[in-house]
Amino acid sequence: YGLQFLFPRRQEVRYRSILVGTMDQLAATGSKTFQDLSGREMVLVQTPGGLKAISTECTHLGCKVYWQAQDAQFFCPCHEGYFDQNGNVTGGPPPRPLESLKVEVDENELIFVHVREV
Repeated sequence: YGLQFLFPRRQEVRYRSILVGTMDQLAATGSKTFQDLSGREMVLVQTPGGLKAISTECTHLGCKVYWQAQDAQFFCPCHEGYFDQNGNVTGGPPPRPLESLKVEVDENELIFVHVREV
């Protein structure tokens, strides 16, 4: 019984779908910035593989990355980190890809992103 304090059970990660916009809104701008439930900034982008919701927090030192639509890449100005449109590292010091979240579009062309509950 006392071991539960030394080895507590892991909390199950729960997800919730949030509405971030419509396909019409995304088509007008090509990308959309939004926040998840904890206030982290994400960018919704259209890629050849479909819609992607990508974190704007660099995996190197946590600086803010910027979506560069003209080059179809994310750029971190702190140490010149580059990520492709899927968030994969293409240059610089970042050790791993940007976090991405699942995206769904319903029959009314509403865009939902699955985010972690806080």
